[in-house]
Formats: sequence, C-alpha cells, structure tokens
Amino acid sequence: MGCEDGARMPDAVFVEEPAGESWASVEALAALGDRGEVVRSSSFGFARGPVWLRVALPPTRAPGVLEVAYPTLDRVDVWVGGDHWRVGDRQPFAERPIAHPTYAFPVAPGERVALVRAQSAGALAVPIRHWTRAAFERHAATMPLGLGFFYGFLLALALYNAFLAVSLRSRAYAYYAIWLGALVLSQAGFAGHTGMWLWPAWPWAINALPTVFLCISAGSGNLFLLAMLDLHRAAPRSAKAIHGLALAFYAAGLGLLVAYDVVVPVVLALGIADIATLAVVLVAAVRRRQRAAYFLAFGALCFLPWYGVFALATQGLIPMGFWVRHGLKVGTCLEALILAFALADRVRILERAKLAAQRALSRGLLVAQDDERRRVACELHDGVGQSLTALSAVLDGEPGERARECVEEVRRVAHELHPDRLDRLGLRAACERVVEETLDRAGLEYEHELSNIDDRVAPPVALHVYRVLQEALTNVVRHAEASWARVTLGREDRWVVLRVEDDGRGLGDGPRGLGLSSMEARARASEGRIVIGAGAAGGTVVALFVPTWEAA
Repeated sequence: MGCEDGARMPDAVFVEEPAGESWASVEALAALGDRGEVVRSSSFGFARGPVWLRVALPPTRAPGVLEVAYPTLDRVDVWVGGDHWRVGDRQPFAERPIAHPTYAFPVAPGERVALVRAQSAGALAVPIRHWTRAAFERHAATMPLGLGFFYGFLLALALYNAFLAVSLRSRAYAYYAIWLGALVLSQAGFAGHTGMWLWPAWPWAINALPTVFLCISAGSGNLFLLAMLDLHRAAPRSAKAIHGLALAFYAAGLGLLVAYDVVVPVVLALGIADIATLAVVLVAAVRRRQRAAYFLAFGALCFLPWYGVFALATQGLIPMGFWVRHGLKVGTCLEALILAFALADRVRILERAKLAAQRALSRGLLVAQDDERRRVACELHDGVGQSLTALSAVLDGEPGERARECVEEVRRVAHELHPDRLDRLGLRAACERVVEETLDRAGLEYEHELSNIDDRVAPPVALHVYRVLQEALTNVVRHAEASWARVTLGREDRWVVLRVEDDGRGLGDGPRGLGLSSMEARARASEGRIVIGAGAAGGTVVALFVPTWEAA
C-alpha cells in the first residue's frame, strides 16, 4: 500500500494479547498464524492489552527502516531477523536504535518479516511505514524545516505576549502566553520532539510531561477565556464552572506526576466536560453580543474540528493519514493567531474606554469649574456689585467716581467668570463681543469673520468654544507681543472650527502654561481636537475643531 513521503505502508495482520497473559514471540507468531486479522486501520482505540503485528516487509536489496510512527506508545518491541529492540516513551531515548522522534528500526536487505508488539495505557495506534534507508534520511533531514517554522512561530507569539503581560500587567496576556507555551510543549511531547531534544535521559518526562503540559494549557485556556469574557461580571455561575475546571486541570497535572496511569482517564473525562462547558459558555456569550466571544468562537472552530478528527483516528474510526497527523498543527497556528487578534482588539477597546473615561473626567472637572465660576460671578454681581452700587450713590466727587469704576470692573470680571451673554445672545454674538472688547481694550488691529453656527454646536460645547476663544485672546494680548490678530469661526465639513492667529513672537521654547493645558482639556471634553502652531507668516495659530451637532 502506498504512503506519503516516499514510504510504504506494508501489509500486516494483528492479534490482541489477552489481559493477564504475557506471550513470548513464538506464542505470538502462532496466534497470528491461527487467528490473525488483516490490519485495516493503524488505530486500535483503547485496547485492553498489547497488540501483536506480523508485518510483511517489501522485497528490497537496499537497507531499509521500519518506522512505528506513534511516539506516545508506552512500549514497543520489534523483532527483525535475529535482532530484538525494546523502546517506548518510558524508556531512555538513547536506547532507540535510530535517533528519531518516532520509533525507527534498521532493516537489513532481504528481510521479509517483522514482528511488532505495541502497548499503551492510553489510545493505541501502530502506524507502520517501511522506508529505504536513503528515503528515510532525506525525510529526517527535511522534517526540521517545517517544525522549526511551526514551533518558532508559536513560541515567538507566546514570548511576545508574555512580554506584554509583564509590561501591561495584564492577566489575559499572561494566561494566553502560558496557554500557548504549554500547548506547544504538549504537542511537541506527543510528537516525540521534547523527548529527543529536551530531556532524552528522563523517561518519566518523556512519558508524563506531554499530558501535564496539556493540563496546564487547558487550565490556562479556561482562565484566559474567563478574563476575555469578563465572566465574573457577565455570568457568575459560568465563571465558577470555568474556574473550577481550570483548578481541576492544574490538580490533574500534578497528579500525573505521581500516578500517571490512574489520572489519565480523569484527564480524558475533564477534557470532555471542559469542551461541553466551553461550548455552552461561548454560545451564551455570543448571544450576549460580547465582541470577544466572536474571536474565541472562531478560534475554537479552527482548532476543535482537527482535535475531533485526531480523536476519531486514535479510536480507529478513520485512517491516521497525513492531514490527521498534521491538522492539529494547522489548527493550533490558526487558533493562536485569532486569539492574538482577540487580545489586540481587547487592548484597543480598553484604550478607547480609558480615553472615554479621561474625557468624562475632564468634562466633569470643567463643568465643576464653570459651576464654581458661575457661583462666584453671582456673588460678585449680586453681593459686592450691589454694595458698591449703593456706595457710589451716596458718594460725591472723586470717591463716587472711583466707586462707579469699581462697579464696572466687578461687572466685567463677573461677566468673564460666567458669560451670561452666551445664554442671552448665542455663540456667534458672544464671540463677537469678547473679540471686540478684548482687542479694542488692548489697542490691537484685528479682523474677524464669525459665521452663525449656533445651531451646529451643542450648548455644553458652546461654552468650551467661548472659553478657548477667551484664553486664546488673552494669550495674544499678554504674551504674543502682537500688533494684529484675526479670528474666524465657521463650519468645515463635519467640524465647527475656531481659529485665532496673530503676528506676534510665536510660541517659543518655554514651558507650557496652564492656559494651553486648559484649552486642550476643553477640546477633549468637546470630543474634538486643538492644534497650536506657528502661522505661515510668523506668530501663532490656535485652531479648535469640535464636531457639529444637529439640534433636535
């Protein structure tokens, strides 16, 4: 029978050794001759005992290699000619006759039969391939290229997100990094690569750690989902279930190090319960229209079908072909990439929420500031102003004149603190009045072009526009050393734009004052932006952009 990669899948018959017996090779050959069945699938599910296979090797004059391509078998015995090898994931890697992630055995030219005994506490699969020695060496030489890309991509993704977890102090990034790192180590272990490259001298690690890392990955994946969907707030009962399963996986991982054969069925049961629970939680989150749920569900759809196909193959229900063996790698890469996008989207949402909170805080502070100004203005106008007015009425001569000047000054300060003209006249007229009063009093030449956009600016925003204009004009008079100024107010596309420009000395390199910070705060509170820079002919230009508003 043909097989990919230049190998051949030889014909074979098999028989299962009864529980409680321990056959020698001669007894197994006799049983194979009496009641051996033709191997139609390399997967035997959860066999009760060891499986014996008699393999018909193809005739060849070249040296060959017999490969048992299932690295998680606990014990594999192979007889070819007069040679006998015993290997498995509970044996040191150095005992293998050929250094390879799976189990490979040399076959001398002319050998026609091989006897194989395979045993495992978990799912039992014995995919056997026969190679010429040259074809096997070419396959072994090219295999690290694809594996390097697969492991390199995923480990780089895990390390990058671990760095982000530390720098951002984010639990979601930490859970993602642990999930992905443990998943990579688990898959590398089940593929035989960690036993070959990381801990070849530790049989217990070769045997147990792939499943331990799988438990760590499953537990961290649950906690990642818990953080991404904010289940403690959105679905407290689901949160308790997911958190409990995560702790159970971590406990099972520790138990595997003590009693592997006993805990493996527990891990299998936890896996089934976890998949069912996650499916229910994700469906509920999608129904709640949680944005992260769409990413998580899509990622699960990229991975779980391949996992299901692999599980069916280990049960002998479908052939263990090329895509079954490598589909999990494809699904893992896709899921890791999609969940990385989910994390990036979550950070973007959190940044938007942070920006919105900052704007709300600025808006609240400015409202409180304006309310306090209104209160002080009322106190000045109704209290101090009225007292000074009464005093000026009884004083004659120069004292009376001074009292009347004080009254006017108090009224001017009160109007600056709270521009009631904005309520009485509207934005355009109030802006025109403050431009004329400020620049006339300073003796500057000026021009203004103010459009009637009162119905395009929301009332709270109009106050911010007015205050920015006041601050910009104050800067022109006090700091710019200007002789000329120009003010425009109008609509540009979807923005209302206020511009104040002068021919003064420009911004300079000095520290930013409170006035500039106040203008920027008011721009943020208006959900707009402010641009402060040099004018085309020198001086300074202040441009405030606020979104237009349609009156109801």
